[in-house]
Amino acid sequence: MTYELYYWPGIQGRGEFIRLALEEAGARYVDVAVLPKAQGGGVPAILRVLETRNVPRPPFAPPILKAGSKFIAQTPNILLFLGARLRLAPTDEPGKLWTHQLQLTILDFYSVDGRSAPQLRGLVDGPGDCGSAICLPFSQPAGISQPPAAARAARRCL
Repeated sequence: MTYELYYWPGIQGRGEFIRLALEEAGARYVDVAVLPKAQGGGVPAILRVLETRNVPRPPFAPPILKAGSKFIAQTPNILLFLGARLRLAPTDEPGKLWTHQLQLTILDFYSVDGRSAPQLRGLVDGPGDCGSAICLPFSQPAGISQPPAAARAARRCL
């Protein structure tokens, strides 16, 4: 099977976790958004998927993975789907859930910043800084630039 990944071109973001899993497994996939528009790629391809009406459970937003006739959205959901299939994660239910839990925690570290969590404003410099509630006491003060601040925060949190 050749998977199709739909994520905004030029942005690593949450799509990068999926790319890394596909690459690690040696899976065949097409990063649709980086294909030329003439080949059916780019942002118009993402918008076509988002506007699709003939799918019983349509995706809401990228990242989106097309696997056969299935559309799966959201990074943790996609990785939960791919984990056992690509032999990157346990196949038993407790192992799958634990791996899914780790992915959700990683995204906490990755995505929490002052814009998405106003209570953290001034404590977190942005994605990459350790802003998860589990390491809030160790967060950087405002005004410290990335990436050195992110590296220091990550060392303290992990």
